[in-house]
Amino acid sequence: MRTAHTLLLAGTAALLAAAGACYDDDAPAPTGPSQSTRVYLTDAPFPFDSVDAVEIYIHRIDFSEQTDTTGGSGGGWVTVATPRRRVNLLDYQNGDTVLVGQSTIPAGQYRAVRMVIDTDSSRIVGRNGAELPVEWQSSSGRPTLHALVEAALDVPSAGAAVVIDFDVGRSFVQQAPGTPFIFLPWFRAVNSAATGSVQGTVVGRLLDGTTEPIRNAAVTLYRVYGDEEALITAATARTDAQGAYKAAFLMPGTYLVRAEAPGARTLANGTVRFFHEDTRPAVSVAQGLATAASFALSELSRSFIGIEGRFTLAPGDTTELTATVSDAAGALVTNPQVAWTTSNEAVATVAGSGRTARVAGIAAGSATITARSGTLVDTAVVIVSTGGSGGGGGGGGPSGAAVASLSMNPASLGVALGDTAVFVATARDANNQILRDRPVAWTVSDSSVAQLVSSPTGPQYVVLRGRQRGTVTVRATVETKTATGTLTVQ
Repeated sequence: MRTAHTLLLAGTAALLAAAGACYDDDAPAPTGPSQSTRVYLTDAPFPFDSVDAVEIYIHRIDFSEQTDTTGGSGGGWVTVATPRRRVNLLDYQNGDTVLVGQSTIPAGQYRAVRMVIDTDSSRIVGRNGAELPVEWQSSSGRPTLHALVEAALDVPSAGAAVVIDFDVGRSFVQQAPGTPFIFLPWFRAVNSAATGSVQGTVVGRLLDGTTEPIRNAAVTLYRVYGDEEALITAATARTDAQGAYKAAFLMPGTYLVRAEAPGARTLANGTVRFFHEDTRPAVSVAQGLATAASFALSELSRSFIGIEGRFTLAPGDTTELTATVSDAAGALVTNPQVAWTTSNEAVATVAGSGRTARVAGIAAGSATITARSGTLVDTAVVIVSTGGSGGGGGGGGPSGAAVASLSMNPASLGVALGDTAVFVATARDANNQILRDRPVAWTVSDSSVAQLVSSPTGPQYVVLRGRQRGTVTVRATVETKTATGTLTVQ
């Protein structure tokens, strides 16, 4: 059997210098007598200015020629590297890559990639040097994550360059400022030689006719699939101080590219600016080429209202929402008159007449909270769940009762590619009384097909997003009881 040496990326600058090559999205062909297959680690830029480092401890990376990634230790998995080290993903953006290891694997077509990380040794560090709280995917400390492999990775005996693109922006989510980050792993693996890129600038066209670069603008690329008219998020990028961005390692095809300014931009004089988002007509990405896509976002009227706060709570729980209002000149209104309303008082009530309002959870469900100040309007969806955070009761059986049964609703569900689905787990005691105070641990059998987009521990419901076509098992565990459901992504 032919073999290929595989070199994984995630090492130090010294290791890269010793390799004698500059590792970027051009991914040069392997050189030297070993003709090694190189695997690169990169990431889409992280969206939070307050974060200094996102360090993931990579324990092991495996490849498989089979598409079924649910086979545990089976499934034809080949261990490619065991770096056993932390990598700061924020150091590798806009196509930069880093080396992480080396081994020898059989040549072939690899259709699945998985990564085992150590959450106990992974962390997010703020600008002040303090670690920030993270809710990881698994309480075991060593979750297995599966990459999205859109096209089989061709590893010939002459070697190849494989890139693992870890999208930090979509992998760590905060429900509100100051709350823990929720880890929702989103990464993909591609053969670099088969990819192209999209790059450009994002500037703001101000009301006075001048322009300025927009830093930290979000650029999202949606893959367009033929006659299906399906738009799937393929990659994200963020602009630097000069407004420049680069989305690298994209499979050839048609993409829509969208640019969005990072919300309110407060200037030194206190003026607040907001910009229209913009989506370019379809662009074509070709193998080995860089496609240009630049944006000039028009500044909006500087009058604005926006709702901030925590949007999940339990029945009986309360939370405070805040409305930020700016006037026609873009100056913040310190004491605005705001009218607050709710779309469903049976689910959540709201009380307030100024900048802040108190929302109370009544029963499980969702309600739209609206804030109006003159002609300005903003809305936010509040979810009330029996597993929501905060104080409050919500009834249920006695807290000391053992869990006698656990049910899953629905038992099976089908969704379109890119859509979300919700499963609910209900724990009951021996008297068939619902127990609402028990944390639920959620897992999905194949995160490359469907991904958790809500906290994996705690709530009695879970939200999943379809990533690629296939069927997965959704599992809920409470104490010693387990319930399963089936999700099919079509």
